[in-house]
Amino acid sequence: MRDVSHPTFLWPALPENPSCTVREEPDSGDTRSVTVSCSTSKVYPRAECRFYSKTDNGNSVQINNQITYSHPEISGTPVYYRSECSVTVVVKDLGEGTHSFTGYIYPNVTGGFTLVGGSDGDKTVTLSFPQASHSCNPQMVQGYFTEESSFCTCSLNSAGYPRGTAQWYQGDQRVGSGGILVVTHDRASSDQKTYTCEGESNLGRKTGSTLTPIFAFLYKDSVVVGSTSDTINICDNNNNYQVQVTCRISKENVNPAPSFSFSRDGTTYDAPQSGTVSGDGGSYQKQTSLSPDAGGGKYQVFCRVTNTVTNTREVADTFITFQGFPQASHSCDPQMVQGYFTEESSTCTCSLNSVGYPRGTAQWYQGDQRVGSGGILVVTHDRASSDQKTYTCEGESSLGRRIGSTLTPNFAFLYKDSVMVESASNTINIYDNNNNYQVQVTCRISKENVNPAPSFSFSRDGTTYDVPQSGTVSGDGGSYQRQTSLSPDAGGGKYQVFCRVTNTVTNTREVADTFITFQEPPAGPPQITVKGQSYQGLDPSNTVTLVEGDTEDVTCRVEGGYPAAHTTRLQCGQLVRTGDGNTATVSFTRTDAPDVTFTVNKVQRTFSKGDNLEFKCSAQGNPDPTMTLTRKELSKDLKTVQTGELTHTLSLDCLDTGVYVCSGQNSQKTTREEISISVRCELELISRHTVVYTAGLAPFGTVNVTISDLVASDFTNYTLTVANGEGQPLVYSFYLNEVNAPESPNENQDSTGGSLNTAAVVIGVVAMVVIAGSFIFVAILLKKNRKLRKKLDASLKDSSLDNGGNAYIIFYEC
Repeated sequence: MRDVSHPTFLWPALPENPSCTVREEPDSGDTRSVTVSCSTSKVYPRAECRFYSKTDNGNSVQINNQITYSHPEISGTPVYYRSECSVTVVVKDLGEGTHSFTGYIYPNVTGGFTLVGGSDGDKTVTLSFPQASHSCNPQMVQGYFTEESSFCTCSLNSAGYPRGTAQWYQGDQRVGSGGILVVTHDRASSDQKTYTCEGESNLGRKTGSTLTPIFAFLYKDSVVVGSTSDTINICDNNNNYQVQVTCRISKENVNPAPSFSFSRDGTTYDAPQSGTVSGDGGSYQKQTSLSPDAGGGKYQVFCRVTNTVTNTREVADTFITFQGFPQASHSCDPQMVQGYFTEESSTCTCSLNSVGYPRGTAQWYQGDQRVGSGGILVVTHDRASSDQKTYTCEGESSLGRRIGSTLTPNFAFLYKDSVMVESASNTINIYDNNNNYQVQVTCRISKENVNPAPSFSFSRDGTTYDVPQSGTVSGDGGSYQRQTSLSPDAGGGKYQVFCRVTNTVTNTREVADTFITFQEPPAGPPQITVKGQSYQGLDPSNTVTLVEGDTEDVTCRVEGGYPAAHTTRLQCGQLVRTGDGNTATVSFTRTDAPDVTFTVNKVQRTFSKGDNLEFKCSAQGNPDPTMTLTRKELSKDLKTVQTGELTHTLSLDCLDTGVYVCSGQNSQKTTREEISISVRCELELISRHTVVYTAGLAPFGTVNVTISDLVASDFTNYTLTVANGEGQPLVYSFYLNEVNAPESPNENQDSTGGSLNTAAVVIGVVAMVVIAGSFIFVAILLKKNRKLRKKLDASLKDSSLDNGGNAYIIFYEC
């Protein structure tokens, strides 16, 4: 309400009865625009309007088109207006969809828009494009036209609102007529055109479908077939020899990319396959490899190009000639076995596997000389010649000769009585009773008597053979051989060894044998029987207690061995008995004196300076004797033991030359054994000596040697050489020793007494010269005339029995 007390201040009057209407123009289904009008029955001051539209429940958008107004006054005071406003929007601006409208009518004062609410139009307007699509006659196949031209019709699927029509367009240019478009294949142009079938109305244009005419075609006589070479010489008879064949068609002559298939006879084609684009990009092509049959030939190669859409085909061909040798191979009757002929002769036929191109024949050649007849060759084993001949089975034509197979006749044979068996020795003496003793047996056959290398097997009884094994080539290369080791059974024996040689191809066999004798001592030591009790071996427990003075029989018996013992010798002390066969007996009366055994570690008792000398001394007696090792020249005990074995080791020097004594002593007796030891030292000529020869009654003479001014180093070994011009000189060695202690009362001493440590030593040599000059006997006397101890040699020398070189000796101390 207005304040009339202040006529200059205007109060706005809000619109009364505001409303809005929506009107399509024209209203005949061919609507071009929509007008929205709003009005009020009373408003002050004059009204202003705003209009909004909303499509498909989207956001409201203000319509900014020009608004037309009318403001009739309402008579009376104060003045009011009936304001009306409208706005028009073309349907093309509205676009497709359902449109609703809202209008705002308000006093034209500042902020008047905020004083009112909007009024919705009395209706909505729905607009839609017409929907169009096309069809062609003839229709497209797999996206291609298969005819030179086709009629394509663009028609409406729905008329839309406002109502529309169907039209062809190329870009923005309408083409065709009445929705009809004729498309034609232009061979002169490769440019592709695109057309759109559109629904068109007051809303505008809307594409329904698109047409890009692509024509499928395959022009006649457009296929080209070529190869890398039309004539190929096959020099190696290799059926895998290949030539590349290329089938090509220009892209101008076919669409889409075709398939290719090849044939060698024009009837049977391989499976169609797609090709590739040529290097220059202007063609489609496919390659295949052509291989000739055996021997070559002339081939007509066909290529068939197929349009995969129209299924039309074009064929082209080319000729390719393979010039190939005829191919030959051979067979023999009887056939070879493991690469060997097993008969004396065989017939071998050379025949063609393929006749080749140009046609050829099969022939036998030896080198450059044709052999055989009509491809037939007879090969025969020639025992007199070891030369192997080589033949070739060849295919021969105008191209020349080509080897198909090779024949080198190799015969398998094993000649009779060609095997030899031998051993390292036919008679073997086995001294150690070792059953593992072995002898090598060799079975040999000359290469001239067997082919191929045979197998060997051995047997000790001629029935059971070991597994056959291959041999080796002999050292001279002329034989095959195999060795085996033969071991005797316990006790030895005589064995017949068989060797069986087998030809591994013909399976024929040859056998030879030899005899081998193993002479073997008995398996155990001899058995000694005393008082009915048997003893064997060297066991220390082999003891027997006897009463002094009793007479006993001792029997020695030998068992086993090969050949059997035929003579047995038993020695007991000085008693020796020999028996025929394997038994000997001796009778004796027992004493208890010690039995001494004295040895050193070298059979030859001459040593060198620096050698190690080991003495071993043992004594048997009852009661047990005491053993003493003594240096005889020095009368010095080196070592004494009560029981067991005495051992003593010396690192030898020149002064150690002399006689060593092993003594065994018990209550019954003292027994001694001596060993002389010589140490080799470099000779030195003594200048402080004189030699005087005094002739005696023929054939005797005396040589006196005087050594003056003795010093400590003079007590050593000496060598005296005496010669008379006849025969060989006599060389005598002696030892000069210094003695300070008195002599033993058991030894004789000359009247002069004293020692040798004097100013001089005079050695007298008495020589007897035999006229024949065969020998010189020299006696050496020391001026001191010291009596030397006689050497006791209690050992017995071994003697051989006539039993193949074996001796069985028994020692027994009585």
